[in-house]
Amino acid sequence: MNTPPTKKIVRDLSCIGEIVQYQIYNINPNTTSSAQRELLNRALHGLKNYTDQELYMMNSAKKARILKVHNKTKEVINEYKQQKVIDFTNALFENLFPGSSISKFMIENSFTDPKFNCKISMKDLNIDKDSLIELLVSKKILPSNYHNL
Repeated sequence: MNTPPTKKIVRDLSCIGEIVQYQIYNINPNTTSSAQRELLNRALHGLKNYTDQELYMMNSAKKARILKVHNKTKEVINEYKQQKVIDFTNALFENLFPGSSISKFMIENSFTDPKFNCKISMKDLNIDKDSLIELLVSKKILPSNYHNL
C-alpha cells in the first residue's frame, strides 16, 4: 500500500528531529516549470543548451539573440561575483583593522572591473539558484513575470 505523499514528507521531516523547528525546508526544490528552466538555461548556457540538429534548424537571428543574452548574463554574473568578493574583503579589512587608514583606503577604492574574470565558484560565494534568478530578473535578463511562467 502506497503512503500519501504528504504523510511521506511528514515522516521524512520528522526523522530529521529537532532541527525541523529551527529551519525552513523547501519540500519540493524542483518547482520550476519547463518554460522557466528553458529561459534560465538559455541565459546561463547559451547555444550549448541546444543539440546540433536544433542549432542547424535555428534561425541565425535567434542564435544571435541567444548569444547576446548569454554574453550579458556572463557579464552580470561576473560583476555580481566580484561585488560579493569586495563585500567580503571590505568586511574583513574593517574587522581586522578597524578605523585604520589602510582599511579606509581599501574600502573607498573598491570597484568591479568588467575586464577581470572572477573565477571563484558561485558555491564558494554562497550564491544559490534563487538569488541568481532574482539577480537576472532585476537586470532584465529574465522577464519580470519569470516566477509566473
